[in-house]
Amino acid sequence: MHAVGARRRLAALGVVVGLLVVVPSAAANIATKPLVTWQTNGRVLAILQVGTTTYVGGKFTQISDHTGNTQTVSNLAAFNSSGNPVATPMPLPNDAVKAFASDGSGNIIFAGSFTKVGTSGRNHIAEMTTGGTLISKSAWAGAADGDVEALAVSGSNLYMSGTFTTADGQAHSELAAVALTNGSLQPWAPFVDGRVDALAVNGTNVVAGGFFANAGSMSGGHPSLAAFEAFESSLPGHSAS
Repeated sequence: MHAVGARRRLAALGVVVGLLVVVPSAAANIATKPLVTWQTNGRVLAILQVGTTTYVGGKFTQISDHTGNTQTVSNLAAFNSSGNPVATPMPLPNDAVKAFASDGSGNIIFAGSFTKVGTSGRNHIAEMTTGGTLISKSAWAGAADGDVEALAVSGSNLYMSGTFTTADGQAHSELAAVALTNGSLQPWAPFVDGRVDALAVNGTNVVAGGFFANAGSMSGGHPSLAAFEAFESSLPGHSAS
């Protein structure tokens, strides 16, 4: 009996040892260091994948590979599926790009701290084609008077947030919505009493996060995080304030 028990224990131990041998070999397929990619010489603040192209925004003036090749850019770059810069040049915003959004029909909206793209005035938000052609201001008119930190899309609207006090020349503090098709201002105007750094769409609500003490009204509470109805300016379950 003792011999049989010993054999069973040895068999069980063999199975465990076998598993320990197999698991590391599978785990060895997980990369332990980054893949070889091009680098930027400054901060990357936003990334958007559209098809096989990766768009990168931030605060940088140059991209380079690991063999000494460099390209001059301005806060915006795009890379193909092989990790190399795309052949066509990207627009040249004069300050940081902090957020991207796709309009769903082949164009990309980018936003941040810039006031010009190349020689064209663009106040903190602009649109381009996926190939990097800047859309004219007459075709897409979105604008803000301060940094746009985040973008989110719901239906035909683009929601934007940041540290601005006007959008498209009208009073909209920290939060605003514009039409995806042409950038025209929409009536959505919820109240927060501080900057909004992050946005997300959750069903029919727009969730906002940032550095504020009150949402909905000056005494509304909801510090730092609040959800607003996407087609109204009120908190869900509350009347508009």
